[in-house]
Amino acid sequence: RRRRKYYCYDCLEATNPECHPAGLELPVDLHIVKHANERNGKSTAVAAAVLCTNAKVYNYPTVPSHLPPEETLVLYPDETAVTLDAIPDLGRYRHVVAVEATWQQSRAIAREPLLQRFTKVRLDDHRSIFWRYQSKSDAYLATIEA
Repeated sequence: RRRRKYYCYDCLEATNPECHPAGLELPVDLHIVKHANERNGKSTAVAAAVLCTNAKVYNYPTVPSHLPPEETLVLYPDETAVTLDAIPDLGRYRHVVAVEATWQQSRAIAREPLLQRFTKVRLDDHRSIFWRYQSKSDAYLATIEA
């Protein structure tokens, strides 16, 4: 078994909990759908799940189908997505679904019928500073940035 420096990206546990910051609780429950071909060792979703007490990772094709549509947003910047400021009564949303995949792989997840029940949102006022470069606009963020 390989030694992991900060956290085990298979079991989502900190390797040295005494040196690890206390778990962060987000204002919404974060549900991350990770593409099966996205390696755990390079996935920003795994880091989010280790750092956040209310984050859960689903390995696609499993998706969070139990969430109420009136309380759930999908964070995905496609042509149907609206900006957060276009959402009335934003405080009523308790769940956010994020897609963790390469941009090519992400389209299949975003088109998943069970996720179509939810409103898609995008973050236009943020710019990526992630170290992995991609060919999309710098408004397309890595999962951990979003």
